[in-house]
Amino acid sequence: MTPATHSSSRRRARAIILGFHLILGVCLLSAAEWRETEKFPPRAPEQIEPLEGIGPATISPITAKQARDTLQYGRLWMLRGIESKQGSAADDAVMKDLGVSVVSHSGFHRGALPWNNRPKTLADMISVSASNRVHIAETHKLGILVLAYADYQRWFVESHHQEWKEQRATWKKLLGDAPEDDAAFLMKLKDGAIAGPKGGLHSMGDSGMKKSTRVILCLNAPTTLARAKATVSIDAANGCDGNYFDCGGFSANTCSCDYCRKAWAEWLSARFSVEKRKELFGESEVAKIPLPDKNPRDGSGGRAWDPKRPRLRPVEVAFGLFQVEATAWFRREIKAWGRSLNPNWIMTSTCWSHDGHPGWYNSQFEHYLGERGDDFVFWEPGTRGPNLGNTEESASQAALAAPAKNPNAKDQPLDYRWGRRTFSPALRYLQAMATAAKVPAVSKMSPPKSNNDPLLAERLTDLLLAETSAELCSSRVGYRGEYSPEAVKRMFRFQAANPEFFVGARPASSVAVHVSGRQGLINRRDAASSFLRFLDDLGLDARAVLDGDLTPEGLRPFACVVLPASDMLDDQQLVALEEYRKTGRLVVFGPSGTRDEWDRERPDGLRRLVGDLARGAEGKETMISPDGHVAFLPVGVSENFPENMWYRRARDMNMAELRRAIEGTLGKAWPFLAEPSQTRLIHLAAIEKPGGAGVRLTAHVVNYETTKDMAAFPLEIRLNDGFRATAASSIQLDRPEEKTPLDVEQVTREGHPYAKLTVPATRVYRVVAVDCVQ
Repeated sequence: MTPATHSSSRRRARAIILGFHLILGVCLLSAAEWRETEKFPPRAPEQIEPLEGIGPATISPITAKQARDTLQYGRLWMLRGIESKQGSAADDAVMKDLGVSVVSHSGFHRGALPWNNRPKTLADMISVSASNRVHIAETHKLGILVLAYADYQRWFVESHHQEWKEQRATWKKLLGDAPEDDAAFLMKLKDGAIAGPKGGLHSMGDSGMKKSTRVILCLNAPTTLARAKATVSIDAANGCDGNYFDCGGFSANTCSCDYCRKAWAEWLSARFSVEKRKELFGESEVAKIPLPDKNPRDGSGGRAWDPKRPRLRPVEVAFGLFQVEATAWFRREIKAWGRSLNPNWIMTSTCWSHDGHPGWYNSQFEHYLGERGDDFVFWEPGTRGPNLGNTEESASQAALAAPAKNPNAKDQPLDYRWGRRTFSPALRYLQAMATAAKVPAVSKMSPPKSNNDPLLAERLTDLLLAETSAELCSSRVGYRGEYSPEAVKRMFRFQAANPEFFVGARPASSVAVHVSGRQGLINRRDAASSFLRFLDDLGLDARAVLDGDLTPEGLRPFACVVLPASDMLDDQQLVALEEYRKTGRLVVFGPSGTRDEWDRERPDGLRRLVGDLARGAEGKETMISPDGHVAFLPVGVSENFPENMWYRRARDMNMAELRRAIEGTLGKAWPFLAEPSQTRLIHLAAIEKPGGAGVRLTAHVVNYETTKDMAAFPLEIRLNDGFRATAASSIQLDRPEEKTPLDVEQVTREGHPYAKLTVPATRVYRVVAVDCVQ
């Protein structure tokens, strides 16, 4: 491709790719069923009227102006075709009358317009036009699904721009006199739209570059749902396959608006019997159970594994569940509306953490919801680059990511690398979504600085997507800086031609780690995400199991189940784990089972899990039960053991204990390897072979050199004892449908079998597959 042709292709594709937040070359999976016992009370249809003029009968045709009109309460980010300066003065006047002269995401850090190019007036705002529908149709020809990014609940305004003054003037017309103070002004807005004790939430903050005000619409307000439905109607009318709910839910503050109070009363009445309300809350009458003064997720509750943390009252736990289930209800309503327009409508959301730690509140919140109704759940590591919360590795990774002095030089070293181990546990943390009809995906920002070399931009985009794909997931890319649309299309074609290595891949591991969304929701973090990171150092892969998987049927496939400080377990989960330990191996870290699902003390919980090992649980020694089915490692093994597991001092102290605890299953669990270096990445994982006929070991090889191909090199992959390699093959990004057979030899090293082969020369990205049977 000549530079001129490449430039032309890039311009044609810019409307598709620039800021295109979600394109997935994946198949639609059916959603998991909502648990009947936790159903949010249905709302009366008359409470949820869509905006006038938007509905199934009016969705086609639709004009750009109709799309703009709907932006008054919900931003529509779809294919972000910027129509800068094309909006008429009349349209601007209409939008100002609607009170939306500025509706922009502070910094566009997920989506990605460069900061200095972000829209500042409605003439610059994104609109859905006939040209966008053409681009959607072209994208469909590639076999790619198009999901519309719609932030139904949040709304950003800049507090010191002229547009903010215009916004205030507009609201003043609608509401009468408006206070001069920003916060007081926002609190005056009505109908669940903004802040204060009578309507919704708001927060003021500094985005790091500009002061901004974030408006969060209350999900219990019927107008919020009506606006969301209007947005979905526009998306469907323009050919989208689904929508993407970004970080939606209740903030860490308590919303106590009239809508929430009414919904709280309905939820209490439907969720609990009179006797149960009396037991948990001390009152049987719903009217006497007010909203708690403080949200249980505000961080004041301490860590789940901290024995000194103050316990929550059952009403505070209940309020957290109420907010989650209210959010899930909202999403189900959006999804049902979308499927009334398109029977295959997809609902998806983000599980995000801007500290790079997959156990923070929002991750747990989305994970908890993920069991309940979304078709896809994505994990987004945020924008802090390769540091991602790992203090020990941050210095070396920052050095790898340091920008080159000459961004135009073709021989510059790669300026964008990610530490492999920071992403591996996050993927497995959400890998259980695949068992509940979910497809995990990883989002990474593209190379953070622009350059004028389109070929280098293409190579960097290739590497970015290759690293993502090495995590056995579907690629999702946010853009900041230069990128190559052709490289994005190439990766999608590669994944579509080989789905068994990506969205169809399931870990072939018999070790399960409990990840409690409920516990993380209430206590902000749990120990499981740290433990999964620790398993990386151990060299052991594992699968995450959710709260709903702690049943006899859910645990049956595993030879070993690990409870990393799973403090809050209900009666059914305890019974299932007691049964499991009769045949499987249970590894317990810390005070698991010491609280029930309402955070009330359960004195016999730990003993029920580990038997007589509960005696002396405060000691520092590792205890293994005589029957070999239970191992118990108390928190005292090291201070704050679960939280600090990834630090080197804790790894050194506990590696031997953990190996001893799980050694009985090492012969049944596949090893895990992630080897990043200055020049290449080798990511090894074991997945179930399609059809269940054995195991397929996959080595994802990424060439970090931007100026030359990686030479062929020998590779030895350890097999589990008793297994033998039967065949090997390779596929490369440049030729997605061409599989190359490889010669594989089985050798023995220190008594263990290895598959020995040669990895061919690699331009950017190659997958090597070794089929094994027992």
